[in-house]
Amino acid sequence: MVFFAFSYSLIYNNRISKNVVWIAALLGVFLGCYFRTLSGKHFPTDVIVGGLVGSLVAVGILKLHISKRIELE
Repeated sequence: MVFFAFSYSLIYNNRISKNVVWIAALLGVFLGCYFRTLSGKHFPTDVIVGGLVGSLVAVGILKLHISKRIELE
C-alpha cells in the first residue's frame, strides 16, 4: 500500500487526491495489522517491524528506479 501511495504521489499532482490515497492506504494497512494482532495470528512487534521494513523496501525500490531513470535521460 505504501508503494501504491508513493507511486500515485509521484504521478499525479492533485493534492487532495494524494491525501485521500495516503489516508486510505495507511488506514488499510493499519486495520489489517490490527485485526491480525487481534485474532492472535501475530504479535504486535511482528506487525510493527513488518510495516516498517515493508515501507522502507517499497520507498527504497521506487527511489532506486527514479534515480536510474534520471541517469538514463
